[in-house]
Amino acid sequence: MFEVYDVPGLYIINQSCLVLYAAGKFTGLVVDLGDSYNHFYPIFDGYSTKYAKWSKSAGKDLTEFLYQSLKLSGQNIKYLEYAKIIKEKACYIPLDYKEEIKSVKPIEYKLPDSTSINIKDLRIKCPELLFNSDNNDSIAKTCIDIIKGSKLEIQKDLMNCIVLSGGNSMLPGLSERLTKEIKYLAPENLKEEVKVISSPERQYLSFIGGQFLSEISTLKWIKKNDYEEEGNSIVHKICPNMP
Repeated sequence: MFEVYDVPGLYIINQSCLVLYAAGKFTGLVVDLGDSYNHFYPIFDGYSTKYAKWSKSAGKDLTEFLYQSLKLSGQNIKYLEYAKIIKEKACYIPLDYKEEIKSVKPIEYKLPDSTSINIKDLRIKCPELLFNSDNNDSIAKTCIDIIKGSKLEIQKDLMNCIVLSGGNSMLPGLSERLTKEIKYLAPENLKEEVKVISSPERQYLSFIGGQFLSEISTLKWIKKNDYEEEGNSIVHKICPNMP
């Protein structure tokens, strides 16, 4: 950044911390559901802890599942990107999957190439992979495992601030379902502490948090002369919360 792009200042930080800052919090569990990975970051007093986890069962896997399922059902879907569009526009997460599967309303979705796709059960079967998949990679169970594995004194604070972020978190019904599943899995003393924060602009929270951070006048930036004097080690001194 200094040698090639000649930037005047630099600060490196874990993007999950930025998500939490954008939510107005400094302690909580960030559930970042992206396209390539799902990240789960517990953060205490503005600093990420060692209990973070990640999984590969993310947005692209849901898209691939939907794409292959539509093709197997005889639907004329040409591109994987079209499956991503259908996932974002037609899929949702019910509060009770077993009950909802009995009465899912079919819809016809028109793609950019004017092809029409009929989709019914897959509207909820696709995003259900976030909670029930072949590798048992449930986002609710991962949240509980992280919280139960964290220090006892911060478990309540983490449970009380579970912040959703990332494009895949925009699926309708996710917040309500995640709240229900976590309450079911949580220890008795923490069941009433569950609070999932689902901002309308959650896919942009890391950017918003970065904007807030950049406006803090007391934030110490890495300057070019600092880098020239101390080299790469300056990053660890000034940016303790780097990824």
